[in-house]
Amino acid sequence: MTIGKVQKIVLCGGSDSSGAAFTSTNPDLEYLAKHVRCPGGGYSQTLDAYMINSDKATEFEALFEPFDYAYASGLWTIAFSMVVGLYAVSRSFGAVLGFIRRG
Repeated sequence: MTIGKVQKIVLCGGSDSSGAAFTSTNPDLEYLAKHVRCPGGGYSQTLDAYMINSDKATEFEALFEPFDYAYASGLWTIAFSMVVGLYAVSRSFGAVLGFIRRG
C-alpha cells in the first residue's frame, strides 16, 4: 500500500526566503531549477522528496495524531490496579496455602 511517490522538487532557501518548494513530474528539473526565481533572492536546490497523495493524506495524518494523555492515564490506571489486585489475591492465596501447610 503506497500513500505517495518519490518526486523531484526544487527547494528554495536562503536568509530572506520563505522556504518555498516547487514540484514537477518532469524527471529533469535542472531547467526549472535554473529558471525559478526564489522569493527574497534565495538559492534553489533540486532534490528527491516523498510526496503524499492528496487522497491518502487523512490516513497519513491519522498515524501522527497528538498523544492522548487522558486515554493513556486511563490505561495506566487499569493496568496498575490489575497488578495491585493480583498481588492482593496472590498474597491471600499464599496465606491460605501456608495455613493448610502448617495444619
